[in-house]
Amino acid sequence: MASGLFTSSSLPLSSFPVPLALLTQLALSSAAIGLTPSHSLARPAVLPLVSACVYSILTGARTQMRPRWASLLGGASFMFLLQYLGLGLVSRWNAHNKGPVQRERGVGKVEVESETGKGGVWSKFRWAWSSMFALRHVNTPYEARNTPAFKDTDSSWVPSKTAFLVRESAVAVVCYLLLDLLAQRPPPPNAPELFNAALIPVVRRLGEVTLPQLRLRAISITGFAVTFWALIRGYAAAMGTVTVALGLNEPRDWRPPFGSLSKAYSIQNLWGKVWHQNLRSLLTGPASKITYGILKLPRESLLARFVGVVITFALSGVMHSCAGIAAGMSPKQLNVLHFFLTQALGVIIEDLVRLVSLKAKGEEGIEKKDVPPTIANRIIGYLWVAAFMTWSGPVWLYPQASKPMPPGTNSSFLPYSIINAWKMGDFRAG
Repeated sequence: MASGLFTSSSLPLSSFPVPLALLTQLALSSAAIGLTPSHSLARPAVLPLVSACVYSILTGARTQMRPRWASLLGGASFMFLLQYLGLGLVSRWNAHNKGPVQRERGVGKVEVESETGKGGVWSKFRWAWSSMFALRHVNTPYEARNTPAFKDTDSSWVPSKTAFLVRESAVAVVCYLLLDLLAQRPPPPNAPELFNAALIPVVRRLGEVTLPQLRLRAISITGFAVTFWALIRGYAAAMGTVTVALGLNEPRDWRPPFGSLSKAYSIQNLWGKVWHQNLRSLLTGPASKITYGILKLPRESLLARFVGVVITFALSGVMHSCAGIAAGMSPKQLNVLHFFLTQALGVIIEDLVRLVSLKAKGEEGIEKKDVPPTIANRIIGYLWVAAFMTWSGPVWLYPQASKPMPPGTNSSFLPYSIINAWKMGDFRAG
């Protein structure tokens, strides 16, 4: 067993059942948010306990389940930690207001909690539990920006219950089969050579980069994106189908997780409009608090904008690093934070190019509506995004792809393989 900070055999917390640790984390967070006043000392007091649950998952998951599941739970545990920080300590949500504490307008801006909406302990706890999972806060005043609508041309349109159930159940099946199919691919026997860390840099080895290497980089980042698109889209479809069929939710509560790929003509759009926005609020909330509340940077300033972008992507990098650590990778092996900080660099480059362009046209400081770019600019944007992701993706993917899986390790996200059962002619083979 490897030694170091994350050695599972030497930590008593690592032997705690991981699913129970996650449930404990959610229960403590929900109790603190739902059952205590906004400024109760119990809220910061709960934070070490919640953090201990996260630590338990990061150090114990790898020995209790397959690596893919450990990765998902490790990332989820840190995600829920950020959600608790945002709801419980930064925005200070409370059961009375069913949202963040309100501020009275006027001198001093005294924070007040409404006395309306009082309920029993169970109803308050249930509301807080639901809020912990409501990452996008759909159809509320606190909805995450750029949450996709069912139709781009009509944001108010919502499908009927029957249409929703038919479509989402079909999407869930297709995504399940796609993940099953992707899991059938055996890792290449020469993975350590194909995904060698020395092949990650491009700029400083331009004369050595070959076309097959570029093709592999592009295929790797595309395959990675498709896998996680299917995982997230399939989960949303399955959960939406079940909860709407049972009458627990309405179709309007399950807006699409992803936006249109046609908007991916900039790095900012790729992450802010095309990719899922489940993490947007819980990442930008702490980033705004640090940028404006702690650093006191002036709002609307370019520096504040850039600092906020860097902190947001850095937090995302830490969260995704937790996923890798939970799966058994050493923090030294992970370049996830590097990848996400590179994405922040891409957004900053785009902002600077836009500002230079506006200044050259004499339009600096002029507020303009969100006018769609020309076809030529879209094509240039698509090429830019494709080149940027092909360049930046391997720093995250290659260290993981080059690590051989132990013999007999199940590397699938799915609990049951329909394809394996079909190929073997035995349902028990799945």
